[in-house]
Amino acid sequence: MRYIFIFLTVVLSISVRAGDLSGSWRMDPVPDSTQTFELHLLQNGKELCGLHFGSAKGGAKIDSSFGSEAGATISGSVKGNIAEIIIISSQSDKPVEGIITFQENMLIWSVGNPKAHRIITIPRRAKLKPIPHVNLGFRNLNLICGQ
Repeated sequence: MRYIFIFLTVVLSISVRAGDLSGSWRMDPVPDSTQTFELHLLQNGKELCGLHFGSAKGGAKIDSSFGSEAGATISGSVKGNIAEIIIISSQSDKPVEGIITFQENMLIWSVGNPKAHRIITIPRRAKLKPIPHVNLGFRNLNLICGQ
């Protein structure tokens, strides 16, 4: 009986998590790279909203939504374990379209159009793992995303 309870607890926690992409996610470090990429997401039903942070060249290039922008820099929609999102980058006048796939307790990020202009602070592909709550300073995702 105890094993059934443990099994059901694990299955239910995985299925609940798979249905909600909310949280902070950080790119797995790439050997010999100084690039950083984070997504801070809040999901409400099928809508996704959030903030991002990216850096490259040892921090010489920074793409952050933690500055003075009033709104979210990530918006999108979720269908099952896949989300189509748009990131508003401070490094480009054009938004970055991408796809997030949730699998095995990580997010797989890929740029929607790999032939589009490359923004150095946003990787073309990345695996992001959940990280503990990140202090976003005066930025509050619930207020930014209207929840």
